[in-house]
Amino acid sequence: MDKLCRHCGREFSDTSGRSQYCHSHRRKENRIEEAPKSIEIIGHFQNDRYSILVNNTSVMLSMKSFSYLFKLSWARLRKEHGWIHKDNIEGGDNQARYIYRMKNEIIDGSLLQWKVFESNRNGSYRLNIDPGAISIHFENLTDYPDYQIRTMAETELSEIQKALAKT
Repeated sequence: MDKLCRHCGREFSDTSGRSQYCHSHRRKENRIEEAPKSIEIIGHFQNDRYSILVNNTSVMLSMKSFSYLFKLSWARLRKEHGWIHKDNIEGGDNQARYIYRMKNEIIDGSLLQWKVFESNRNGSYRLNIDPGAISIHFENLTDYPDYQIRTMAETELSEIQKALAKT
């Protein structure tokens, strides 16, 4: 059965019916073991997925993974040490499962083998990247389906506009 690779968009044959990536993007030996130099939270919607850039490589995430990455990125940029409690990411009991799913989507799409997040073992998580390497395109998220993320993006844009008006 022919499919489109989630990483590069090329067609590939998948006899198992389970793979989402072409052969070259599934191979773990192609992965680089280092943290990315940049992550951009873009937020464009395409084929039920949302875009990010990891080292200028496009990676498409599910809505849930994108939401988790946005909140972890926002916390890394705005909170003193970058930690966010799992209940502030999303209520319920399955946050750890979704955080690991997010990590796998990022690693599979970026070809990087890195520890995406840190855990303090008390229910808080932090994105494992220097805050200076993160950029969020808030202007693309003002129509995002999740109310909390949409509101956070609108608030950030409002603060940026106020700061620009003062200069």
